[in-house]
Amino acid sequence: MMSRRWACDWGNRQGGIGDRHEELVAYIADQQDYYADEGVHVALRDGCPWDEQRLRHGATIGLGRALLSRLADGIPWVALHVNTHRPLFWFLARPGLTSLADLAGRRLAVHAPHTAPGCFARIVLREAGLDPDRDIHTIVRPPGDYGMDLRWLHDGRIDAAVVGSTMAPEAIAAEHGWQVLAWVGDHFQIPTVGVAVDPTYIHPDDPAVQAVLRAHRRALQVIHNEPDTTVRHIQTFLGRHTADEAKPTTRRSSHRISPPTAKPTSTSAPPQSPRSPPNSASPPPSPQPSSTAPQPPHPRSPATPVSPVVIRAS
Repeated sequence: MMSRRWACDWGNRQGGIGDRHEELVAYIADQQDYYADEGVHVALRDGCPWDEQRLRHGATIGLGRALLSRLADGIPWVALHVNTHRPLFWFLARPGLTSLADLAGRRLAVHAPHTAPGCFARIVLREAGLDPDRDIHTIVRPPGDYGMDLRWLHDGRIDAAVVGSTMAPEAIAAEHGWQVLAWVGDHFQIPTVGVAVDPTYIHPDDPAVQAVLRAHRRALQVIHNEPDTTVRHIQTFLGRHTADEAKPTTRRSSHRISPPTAKPTSTSAPPQSPRSPPNSASPPPSPQPSSTAPQPPHPRSPATPVSPVVIRAS
């Protein structure tokens, strides 16, 4: 255990307060007192409206955006840990639509094209033979909890929506008589949630960052090995589902959230082809604990704590 208490602030990524899978591991780590055990204080912050330069000065739990910004803008993000290795977004539609092809000429609420969820949705639509810019009436929605999208679906203002993990999509569909047309993670694999830093500003071996990684590995053990405990946390976290409704989310989390032991990964690798079979590659892994041997000082991250380390998300 660390002899001094470190403070870490970080934020929820692309989905604002919306995409709960991005926060689930952190939530369990907090509720199980794993952060306290490591002597680190973590506060989630919404980094959705922040530009890339602001994000670079902290860490991000949003690997989807980090990967896109590395490929497009050359920001040298390094992924230290992967929690989720398939995008947890779904196409939810009103009655009468049974496949993605049925979205032709329909109104679809979706994230902006330059965002990670928006990019993922466009890949899936093109795979289904649809041009997102020509074949569908897209309604760009900002990140959030998708409450307005569900209201518009109910009122018939839109025909379908791409939604995140603020809910159990199967339970919502059953409640309203809607259809789950597709899960994005069935179409391709890419790391979307974890912990990444830009070494220009944050050393990967910063003690506070390493403390967070250890806490998250313990939380992943809970998700994979303690389904009853995970159901209880998901119920509290989502706040809208019964235990029976939360169980599919728990099973989905245990299979679609990366196992807690493996070798390190990096955001520098390009995403798997969206046409590859869903299980054609092993899940992006999590790193082993860093060596306890002293690390050389980093020019922008001193070896001894003189101020709190700020961890944010995109």
